[in-house]
Amino acid sequence: MAEADNVSKPAAPLEMSMDKEPSFPLPASSMDGKKQPPLPLAVVVDVELSPPSPASSASMDRKEKPPAVLLVCLWALLNAVIFASGAIAELIMNRNPCTTSTWFSQCVELTAAAAAEASALWRGQLWCGAPQAVAAALALLLAARGRSRLAWALAFVALAATAASHYMEGRVDRIFLAAAPGGAYIAFDVAMGFVLALIDLIGFLCLLILGDGGGEE
Repeated sequence: MAEADNVSKPAAPLEMSMDKEPSFPLPASSMDGKKQPPLPLAVVVDVELSPPSPASSASMDRKEKPPAVLLVCLWALLNAVIFASGAIAELIMNRNPCTTSTWFSQCVELTAAAAAEASALWRGQLWCGAPQAVAAALALLLAARGRSRLAWALAFVALAATAASHYMEGRVDRIFLAAAPGGAYIAFDVAMGFVLALIDLIGFLCLLILGDGGGEE
């Protein structure tokens, strides 16, 4: 019986109460030791849109509109070629007696004094045509390089030479109109003379009002 008492009895099952905390420690995830991620901030920027400055507006207008110097120089070059060629042709044809009218010129008999005056005016157109073309070409080159004031001055000279050539052409038309009052060709030349004078006047006004474009010297 003593030996039976010494026999170990089976261990009783462990009882764990859910109300009590377990005896072994559990890892607890604590947020105290961790850094909080930065919250994104929305920044409101008040931007005021200012209107464009007058200088920038003027530069944009100059880019959109063709400058007056360019138009005047092209007009001067065109007239220099046309009227110089016409003057040379008239001087060559007037060496021989006029017999037949053509589409280019009308055969009109002039007195010796009138013919001499017309020849002098045609030579004057040739003398005006050379500086007129040179001044216009130089003005275009200087305007392309930014020398707008000097280009404006040369354009003014070229336009003045153009107006002088048109004045001489008007004098020639007056001589022929006096010799042949009923000629339709001469009447057309006289009307074209008024148109050319009006275009020259508009060119002078454009140069004086619009100026040199505000570029560098």
